[in-house]
Amino acid sequence: MLFLAALTVTLLDRDLGEIVVVPLGRPSAKTVANVKQALRATYKLRIVDGRPMALPTDTYYKPRARYRADRLLVHLDRIDGGRVIGVTDRDISTTHRGRKDWGIMGLAWLNRRPCVVSSFRAKSGVGRAAVHEIGHTLGLDHCPIAGCLMQDAKGSGKIAKNEKGLCRECRSRLQPYLR
Repeated sequence: MLFLAALTVTLLDRDLGEIVVVPLGRPSAKTVANVKQALRATYKLRIVDGRPMALPTDTYYKPRARYRADRLLVHLDRIDGGRVIGVTDRDISTTHRGRKDWGIMGLAWLNRRPCVVSSFRAKSGVGRAAVHEIGHTLGLDHCPIAGCLMQDAKGSGKIAKNEKGLCRECRSRLQPYLR
């Protein structure tokens, strides 16, 4: 019973009106600035600089020299604040459609706090990937509408190249958070 009360107090204390940007490893200042600029241009949420974090050794997948994004989310979920986005320039991966090590631009837990993006695949589109992943933390799943920023890239890099932004339906669902 005390555990549930403590959990409730902890969850109530978290500020969901902010996005904490956490450099993972040593991403370039330009990459981090790109992410923050894209988030500020899209969302009303406060953008807060998080303390840089070394890439946890338990997230490294040696056979492909990648970091497991799902494990990075576990580490990022421990950081205080509202939503948390880890930003790295290293290659990240997850298990996808039976492939144990599928390279990705980003990953988020749907309707939960943490997400992670990487400029390794997204390059200069890492800011758009960040907007996409924060959309997941705000409850949006992948969108079936072609050209929407929330569309599943399916390994194509569409998100990083997207110039259209969110479709009308996704904008409507995220309206309280959008500029």
